[in-house]
Order: sequence, then structure tokens, then C-alpha cells
Amino acid sequence: MRYSAKSAASNPFRTETRTFHAGFKYDEPFYRQEALGEYLNVFTGRVYQAYSEANKAPDLRFAPEVGLCWALDFNVTPMTAIIAQWINGRIYVLEEIYLRNSNTLEMCERFEQRASFYLQQYRAANGNQPLPITVYGDATANARSTANKTDYAEIKEYFRSRGQFRLAFDYPRGNPRVKDRVNSVNAMLRTAGNQIRTYVHPRCKELIRDFLEVSWKPTSDGFELDKRSDMNRTHLSDAFGYMVWQVAPIDAFLREIIKN
Repeated sequence: MRYSAKSAASNPFRTETRTFHAGFKYDEPFYRQEALGEYLNVFTGRVYQAYSEANKAPDLRFAPEVGLCWALDFNVTPMTAIIAQWINGRIYVLEEIYLRNSNTLEMCERFEQRASFYLQQYRAANGNQPLPITVYGDATANARSTANKTDYAEIKEYFRSRGQFRLAFDYPRGNPRVKDRVNSVNAMLRTAGNQIRTYVHPRCKELIRDFLEVSWKPTSDGFELDKRSDMNRTHLSDAFGYMVWQVAPIDAFLREIIKN
């Protein structure tokens, strides 16, 4: 018995309409390789090849009818986060937080400072209700800490006495494979059908640099993100990826078992 990855386009029970719609869900290289059966070396050059100037949105504004998304990469230097909104299947990145030689407590303080601006608008539009905030991050942040408690426990404790905010946590039990997270991010940036589902304010300069500069690095086990060439890179795009994986992970394509 052998296992073969079958292209979705070659599946006789898959209609042309369904194959066409898949192009509006996956990024172009993933769609061409997995759905159309083309051979592509996807582990070269830019990791986030789907990002372009079309993702920039200088007129992006906070939508007061919806709460905030706070996605973090728990590192010491830099410790990073994005502040975004998830609205009708799209991500709108309002701003970023980039702290050097930091810790979770300082990140909480900085986020509270930034979120206060949105809090006023949300309360004015929603009868003085607390601002909903969904916290995203990786699975290991629930097991390790930048201090004596886990990172998520520190965040919960900090905001326990701040009733103007209502926090919810959304993180996986186990981290996905990096390439699956990257494919999900690229699909949110631009699908094979040229649909853009992520908009970033130009003030998010470090996140944009990640999208433009993060590259693949060959290793003995395959490929991984190059975190060594520039130690400032990957952190904000990782934070963004943690959110994407929770709200819009890509599906696996059909795997068919062929009996000899």
C-alpha cells in the first residue's frame, strides 16, 4: 500500500465550481501546488509572499461596534503584539506594540494605555459597556513565563481589577506546524483569487517589515523561519499568525490511499 497526495482538481467528484472557490480561500502557491498539482519550491525567498501594497490601509479606523483582538509574541526582546479587529472574515490591524528588554507586565501596561483610546469610542457606541478583548498567542505561553507565573496568568491577574475591559483567551492546546500557520497567513493576505482579507495601517512598520523581509532558512530537518539573520524579525508576524490560526486556519487537502 502506498500513500499519494491527490490534487483536488483531479478528483472526479469535485466540481469545477468547488475547485474555483478554493482559489478564493488559499494563497496562490498553496492553491497551485495542492489543488492544481503543480510542483513548486515554496520554501525559497520571502515567507509572506502574498503581502503587497494592496494590504496597506492608511484610512483604517477603529469600528466601535466590534471589540479588539490582542495577539502577542511572548519574547523578552523584543516583546511584540498587534491590536486588530476581526470583522466579517477580515482582519484589520490598527497598530503594533514593540518593546525591547520587556516583560508581560510592561506589555499589559502598554496595551492598556493604547486600548484606552478605543475604550472611549466603544463605550460611547455601546451604552458604556466594557470593551471586549480577545487575547491570542501560542500554546507554550500557557506553560512558561517571562516571570514567575505563566504569561496568560499574568494577563488575567493584571486585568482582573480593570472592569472596563472584558478579556477572553483564544489559543491552541498545541502549536500548529510553522508551514501551516504561514500558509494560513498568506491566504489571509491574498488568496489565489486575488481576494484580500487583511488590511494593515502603515503605522505598523515592524509588522510590514516582517511581511517583506522574513525568509526561509534550510535546516537538516527541512526548512524553518530565519530568525538569526535579523533578530528583530519574525516576532510581529508570529503574533499575527497566532491570531490567524485561531480565526481562519487553512483546511487540509484530500489525501487518497492507493492500493497496489
